[in-house]
Amino acid sequence: MNRDRLVGDAKEVALALVRGGYRAKAANWQEGAQTTQIKVLGEQFLSGAKLAIHMMQRGGYITDYDAHVGRKLGNILAGGALSSPQFVSEQYVLDLERNFVDRYNHELIDISRIHPEAMQSHVQHLEALLERHVAETASVWAEQILNDLRTFLPKFWVVKPKAASIDSLIDSLRRAA
Repeated sequence: MNRDRLVGDAKEVALALVRGGYRAKAANWQEGAQTTQIKVLGEQFLSGAKLAIHMMQRGGYITDYDAHVGRKLGNILAGGALSSPQFVSEQYVLDLERNFVDRYNHELIDISRIHPEAMQSHVQHLEALLERHVAETASVWAEQILNDLRTFLPKFWVVKPKAASIDSLIDSLRRAA
């Protein structure tokens, strides 16, 4: 390395990164949600997903509720009713998911927000899941959630079958892990 060319070489590397599409990491999760771009697949994907779900349902491979959930997930992956594949902000995708509370099957499942004071075992379980996910995938987003978990906790839901108690559900998950 030639010390006389150090600044010039660093500038060339930085310019090459910019030309290659490099963007600095967001300062916080709110900024990341506004600036992170996610490719969604549009109507072409959505129509194919709906066809596959319909065929699986007609063939008896999935229940009506599985089909309902699959269509909702397909809509999120497609980015809603977009005419073609394109990049959208992470916030756009989060907004598609926001209507979950109004649309889940109230007859089959119960949901409740995670409250740190009353649900410490749930918080610990979630934290362990996030730590494992970060270790296995190096996910920057999961690491940001983990580092600011108290802020993100109100965004998480415990979803359970009506017949199960929340405490027994966590106990069985711990035994399985």
